[in-house]
Amino acid sequence: MAPTTRPPGTTVGRQALILCHGFPAVPGGATSAALTIEQLGDRLAASLGWLVFSFAFRGCGASEGNFSLEGWLADVRA
Repeated sequence: MAPTTRPPGTTVGRQALILCHGFPAVPGGATSAALTIEQLGDRLAASLGWLVFSFAFRGCGASEGNFSLEGWLADVRA
């Protein structure tokens, strides 16, 4: 799992969110699919006080591998 954003003063027992980016819908869209997911996680953690876990699916953004629906589902399960 990639970046974890913790709000200031985080303690055990806080609510958490796993943030997944959208499905790349256009050819070449996987390259930019996860570019802003970390910033969104930071904003959610700051405004809601939740722990936010975010990641890029395989083959998207800077993640290695080839994007596929089967790989996307395996990443969600992991």
